[in-house]
Amino acid sequence: MTLLASARTGPGAVPPEPRPGETRVLNPPARPVIWTPGLREHKALAEKEAEFMRQPVGSGHFLLAAIWSRRTVLIHALPDLGVGPDVLAREVRRELESRTDTSLTTIVHVAMAGARGRGDPHVGIEHVLRATTRRRLGAAARALETLGLRESLATWLAVV
Repeated sequence: MTLLASARTGPGAVPPEPRPGETRVLNPPARPVIWTPGLREHKALAEKEAEFMRQPVGSGHFLLAAIWSRRTVLIHALPDLGVGPDVLAREVRRELESRTDTSLTTIVHVAMAGARGRGDPHVGIEHVLRATTRRRLGAAARALETLGLRESLATWLAVV
């Protein structure tokens, strides 16, 4: 191998040989992300909402849980965005009745990746809402989009 080839970086690059006695980890394991108690609580509320509606739990059910709990960043954002919780809940329910939803498991995985990317040691409600709005995932994002709130909420959540 030439000196030029060994100095190459990026995909397909050959890592330099370790020095004697040196150990290297080429792919360190992902740092675990801890769920906040609020996220666990909202997941349980979303599951109850989905069970009541006889649907698989998804983003819309999580958003409804966030609306009804009254203890989330969403409740603080809605007055700033000019929409009441009842209006948003009605739109989410309409979206849930009309189309299928993105699974909450998928959204939580996206939220966990986002939390890792931000260097956050935990994943909370705000991470799930951020993932929903940025990736436009499911009934929750569609309801927010219909009301003209998706981008405004995404901006609001970016500073939280």
